[in-house]
Amino acid sequence: MQQIKAEVCPLIPAKHLLIIADACFGGLLLKRSTDTTPTYYDMSYVKSITKEHVRQIITAGSEKQRVLDGGIKDHSVFTGRLIESLSNVKTYVTALQLGVDLKEKVYGDAAARGHNQTPQVGKIYGVGDFVFIPDAEKEQRKVEDQIRTLEGEINDYAD
Repeated sequence: MQQIKAEVCPLIPAKHLLIIADACFGGLLLKRSTDTTPTYYDMSYVKSITKEHVRQIITAGSEKQRVLDGGIKDHSVFTGRLIESLSNVKTYVTALQLGVDLKEKVYGDAAARGHNQTPQVGKIYGVGDFVFIPDAEKEQRKVEDQIRTLEGEINDYAD
């Protein structure tokens, strides 16, 4: 974990780097998690934070926790919720917002199974934030497919 922070992160020239670690004891990558619960960010704020360098991490659990398998669609609990959350992004989501969302959902899923698993989110260094933006063309194709399906059902019903 220390090698990732000390040797790998500085070698990657990207302005924004987000490490997502679905591994037991992944919280070792963070000295402390980010305690701030983000609210909705306006576009001017998003533009501002994307200008700044950052190295962030979202982990499946804390530094002392084992993480669960057996989540959504045969993924781990953490990865299942990560895929679900990213699939539901309509405009954008920051890594901090995503991490807080995952913390709530994964903690709840694990608690329901009698296990303690608390994802962590934070910055290794920097002041920016990683931002996920959905593919607008892909979303448009989904809507068009839904329209075609509904039109087909209407035509079948009319016949």
